[in-house]
Amino acid sequence: MFEKMKTSHAAITIFPFGIYLIVLGAFIMIFPAPILSLAKIENFDVIANLMGMLTLICGYFYTRCALEGAEMQKFFHFTTHTRSVQIVILIFFVLLVPADPLLLGFSIVDLAACCWTLYALRKDKAENS
Repeated sequence: MFEKMKTSHAAITIFPFGIYLIVLGAFIMIFPAPILSLAKIENFDVIANLMGMLTLICGYFYTRCALEGAEMQKFFHFTTHTRSVQIVILIFFVLLVPADPLLLGFSIVDLAACCWTLYALRKDKAENS
C-alpha cells in the first residue's frame, strides 16, 4: 500500500498532513464545540459541521494522492500554494473580523507542513535530475 509513496519525498510529507486533516475534520464535524471554542468561536451552527466534513474530505484526497507517490508531484506542488496563503488569510481574519489569535495555531501547523513539503519537493527534484 505504501510502496508508491516511498518513491517521493513529497508524498511522505503529504500523507501525515492528510491524516491530520482527516482527524481534525472528523472532530469538527462530530464535536464542533470543543475545537471551535478553543478559537473563541461560540456561535456556530451546521456550518461548523460542514467545515469539518470538508476538512475530512480534503484529508482523504491528501492521503490518497500521497499513496500514489511520485505520480502526484504536481498535486504536491499545488498544495503548497494554498497551504502557504491560508496563514495570510487567517491573519486578516484576526485583524479585521476580529477572530481570536488562537485561530492562527492551525495556520502554524499548515505552514510548517507546507515548508516540509517544499523541502521534500526540492529533494525529489535534485534526486531525479
